[in-house]
Amino acid sequence: MWLTNHKIQIHDLQVHLARCKEEVIQSITNIETESVIIIMFQHYIRKHLERELIEENQSLRNELLDHKDINEVMLGT
Repeated sequence: MWLTNHKIQIHDLQVHLARCKEEVIQSITNIETESVIIIMFQHYIRKHLERELIEENQSLRNELLDHKDINEVMLGT
């Protein structure tokens, strides 16, 4: 009887350990998935900001060129 009870307890512990292992694996998978999503979002934000900076830079260049053209016309050069 004593041996049977210990075998049952060992089996119960093994089942519990297996469930815990599955939960840990699922948690790791969730963390990895969230990490990939965060990395992709950061990449998207970085690309978006780069495009905005490029557009702003081009706009400023165009403004400078327009001012230069106006100055050349006014100075007659």
